[in-house]
Amino acid sequence: MASNTLLRGKNDGPSINEEVSSDDTPLLYNDNINKSNDNKLAKSTDVTLVALLCAMAPLFSSFQFGLAVTVTSPLARTSVNGSSDGTVLMNNKTEGGLGLDTSQSNLFASMLTLGAMVGGLLGTGLLGYAGRRVGLFLCGVCYVVGGVMQALATEFLMLISGRFFVGLGLGLGTMAAPSYIAEVCPPSIRGALGTMHQLLVVTGAVVGCSFGLYWEGDWRRISWANVPAPVAMCLACFAIPKSPRYLAGQGKLEEAKRVLLVLRGGDIHRVESEMQEIKQNNSSTRVSKDGSKGNSSSFRAIVLLLFLMFFQQSSGINGIVFNCAAIFQQAGLHDANLGATIAMCVQLVFTAIAVTLVDKVGRRVLIITSGLVLFAATFLLGFYFFSLNNAHTKPLSPIFALLMVGIFYGGFAIGFGPLPWLLMSELAPMEYRGLATGLCTVINWTVAFLVTFFFPSIADTLGDDWAFWIFSICAFCGVFFVVFFIPETKGQSLEKIEAYFRGEEKLEGTNRSENVFVGVFAFVVIAAVVAVVITSIKF
Repeated sequence: MASNTLLRGKNDGPSINEEVSSDDTPLLYNDNINKSNDNKLAKSTDVTLVALLCAMAPLFSSFQFGLAVTVTSPLARTSVNGSSDGTVLMNNKTEGGLGLDTSQSNLFASMLTLGAMVGGLLGTGLLGYAGRRVGLFLCGVCYVVGGVMQALATEFLMLISGRFFVGLGLGLGTMAAPSYIAEVCPPSIRGALGTMHQLLVVTGAVVGCSFGLYWEGDWRRISWANVPAPVAMCLACFAIPKSPRYLAGQGKLEEAKRVLLVLRGGDIHRVESEMQEIKQNNSSTRVSKDGSKGNSSSFRAIVLLLFLMFFQQSSGINGIVFNCAAIFQQAGLHDANLGATIAMCVQLVFTAIAVTLVDKVGRRVLIITSGLVLFAATFLLGFYFFSLNNAHTKPLSPIFALLMVGIFYGGFAIGFGPLPWLLMSELAPMEYRGLATGLCTVINWTVAFLVTFFFPSIADTLGDDWAFWIFSICAFCGVFFVVFFIPETKGQSLEKIEAYFRGEEKLEGTNRSENVFVGVFAFVVIAAVVAVVITSIKF
């Protein structure tokens, strides 16, 4: 079959139901096709249900993401000989610890982000060559290997090697999961399912924090608990199809068409229309290879995504997540692990809200609102620590710190948490998708590493107040960046979004009522910050 044959009429050869030879047939890819005489397919499976089933494997990766990132929180500030020494693992060797000092503890926490950076670099070529499904499978393998190595570690080198493998899985998963979900889902539910990635991340984070309530300091048991989810993901990878857009990019157009039929519940007209968009986009991409316009448009989209990833991490999310329990201890909260778990539960609730809103309200409104909340929360959290050591202000209650961290998590969950990954899967040009997602992952985890590694040092050198005020400044800059540079992609096909960057299509912006809401919300946030500061000053 000619690979350049995309759409056929009645007399143009084999129909859309034509058998595609493949030695790699996943479970959900099997015959859901009713080969009737009129070449129509039975809608035996609802399109949303099929898309959700195909998203299960990436969502296992998302759950493990949250679990792996927060595993240091219940282990941070573990009590050794009656004192909090700030180490990540128990130092007392007689109780199963490895005798880590503070620098080794910081390296253990940061090794995850280093592994994720390397995973992003490896995935840059891997996802384009082998596909998203293979990337997901290798992500699961890295998680399993890393979890087992951590659980069985008898020396520091084995421990951080396991942590590095977990980081490799993170790097591959953060590239493969959002891309796969975006490429198999129709535009009407792509936002919700893309945001489900973050919902499962937060669910894993809640589970990770809750380990500290039951297994405080028992790092081997916590490491074993990180193994089942990636094992399930590896098994699930055998049941899902390859991405239809990846297949089309490889010239396997008939196989891509067949996968779309299963994903879209057998709606021939929808599949024909979607395949036509894919064909036109591929044609435009081939034409633009010889000119500067296509390259410049791709470069513009990638640069916007890189800045978006920078602002996501510079808001301080990983600095707070990795050290959540420690922050509460420093603030004077009695049960720090309980506070960290409650804060994560708040993020879980708001992420669930974001899932329901992202395809209704749109990406821009949510992410701008999120940035304003992050600005306020980090500024006031910094002011809380400032008030503790300043004679001209009234010391605020530790509950205020818990409240601000909870608000931070909630604000992050509705916008800056899920939407940069969703926008990465939407804005990344198909031709350079592997490169774009790889660079985004590397930048994201590089900034995460810097924040995680230097956050304690900045807090010690400049003070806890300025550590959070720096995050506040970055969040405020991120809001301006989104307002002026990020387009609204709600309800748009991936091909139309790519055509927008080539100057061939226009995308609808936010309407007047949404602009009014953002303006009013910004005023309320700034007024609330000013009110807290004024009421805390001693006159």
